Amino acid sequence: YDLESDPHETQNLAADESRAGLLEEMLDAARAIWDGAALKERITRDQNRRRLIARVHKAGTPPPWDYQPMTDASTQFVRAGKWTVEVEAEGHLDVK
Repeated sequence: YDLESDPHETQNLAADESRAGLLEEMLDAARAIWDGAALKERITRDQNRRRLIARVHKAGTPPPWDYQPMTDASTQFVRAGKWTVEVEAEGHLDVK
């Protein structure tokens, strides 16, 4: 794409013969970084795993995906009978 003349990237210039060298240079750079066959294998394996999980989740009750933190509310607030200083002291590590 030529962003100056085509800022919305509507004209794919990859097939333009005058830019064949640039296209090959970009493809060589990509091949140097990524192993296409290995990448395709990983993607296909991951997609198959996800499809299997999706099929299994359709049978029976689907699992809940909402995160529900389980906390003990009794440890989150200063309760009657304790001074704030005591509670704060329990929250600090002893530095020696």
